[in-house]
Amino acid sequence: MAYAVQKNNGIMIPTAGFGPEKTWDWCFDGLPMNSSVAVTTNGTLDDPEARRIFVGGIDALVHTVYPKNLIVCGKYPEWLNNKYPNVNIVGIPSYGQQWQRRCL
Repeated sequence: MAYAVQKNNGIMIPTAGFGPEKTWDWCFDGLPMNSSVAVTTNGTLDDPEARRIFVGGIDALVHTVYPKNLIVCGKYPEWLNNKYPNVNIVGIPSYGQQWQRRCL
């Protein structure tokens, strides 16, 4: 799908995925430098260990690929607002969050 979109001059924003610290040396390979990158917070903020990995992984991502824009899909962690002043951070509600807002 991504290939077809890019081949037809569409814009694709890659999603960064990472695990514990041992993955941070290689998990950002292939991501564009100084560009836009997306991440999801789904399943990462309520569990203390998952949150620790997410916080460290975001830090490793920012210091490895230097994104201009970081798109955060899901619950938005407010601590991101001031942590990376050189990165434009945009929060986008997850599909479930959008659905909940429509039902209220």
